[in-house]
Amino acid sequence: MLFFLGIFVLFFSVGFGYVWGHGSLILLWQPSEYLIILGSGVASIMLSNPFSNIVTMLKSLRFLFKNAPYDKRAYLNILKFLGKVFKKIKAEGVIALEKELDDGIIVQEIEFIQDKSVKDFITDALRLLIIGVKERYAFEDLLDTEILLFKKDLKSPSKIFETLADSLPALGIVAAVLGVIVSMKSIAEPPEVLGAMIAAALVGTFSGIFFAYGMFGPMGEYLNKYSDYELIFLDVIKKAFVAHLEGYSSLILIEIIRKAIPIKIRPSFEEVEEFISN
Repeated sequence: MLFFLGIFVLFFSVGFGYVWGHGSLILLWQPSEYLIILGSGVASIMLSNPFSNIVTMLKSLRFLFKNAPYDKRAYLNILKFLGKVFKKIKAEGVIALEKELDDGIIVQEIEFIQDKSVKDFITDALRLLIIGVKERYAFEDLLDTEILLFKKDLKSPSKIFETLADSLPALGIVAAVLGVIVSMKSIAEPPEVLGAMIAAALVGTFSGIFFAYGMFGPMGEYLNKYSDYELIFLDVIKKAFVAHLEGYSSLILIEIIRKAIPIKIRPSFEEVEEFISN
């Protein structure tokens, strides 16, 4: 909803301000300029990214309509799940989880997580415990390596948009120069005709800057922030496993995890206690 509102405010502010200054909207309608700018922008994406990155970028567009990947309830659920798992390990041993993993019980308990790769991150970490990886730093290094791979994948859509935004002003100049070349062919035309042609050419410069800093740049920044919250969720899970290997009790472990949750959606100690007890 906020995305559509932002787009509306952007076009309304620029369009209304332009008309208020006695500009003609019809003069801004230059399809050939838009084709040159946006077409070249799409081509630059295709030339600078493997197909898998482009697919990831297209899939990430749906995130523009979401506030955050995980809300307070998701964090409460992961707190409850991890607290239960580590309590079971302390009581029955890590082997007690093997059958639950093989039978898919663990996966069912984390159904509140929609991203399959995050589910795999959790189950793989549990399997590391099962096969005997108990040294804290070795375990943390393994999870850090996986999170780094997550980061490269999650950041690729925002980087594509940021690169596109950086290139669009220059592509706008390309469109404008081509427009001026066409205008120079008609140098003998009356001033009012030639002026209109040059004005149309300058739409290219305007459009490149407008699309770069008004649309694609902010979209890239939003996706960058969105991916930061996805990485925070993974970091919270990692901290839980590390705290478990350091021998903390379930109560202290849960508090360590809670403190790693972003402040704006962090549940209070009482909220966590009430949620876990239910």
